[in-house]
Amino acid sequence: HQMMPLILAIYTGNHPFPLKEAMALAGMPVGPARPPLAPMDEGQRAAVRAALRDLGLLRA
Repeated sequence: HQMMPLILAIYTGNHPFPLKEAMALAGMPVGPARPPLAPMDEGQRAAVRAALRDLGLLRA
């Protein structure tokens, strides 16, 4: 149950951008997604960041 906000933030919208963003924020950059995928918007980015922060996974 604790991971559900992160799972929902990552697997909605234009996956795999949220997953790559989460990994980068956690200190494991994997590079950008390739076209034709559109970049994620700021709302998605904020949701991923908040979920990581709430789980204590966001690097300081």
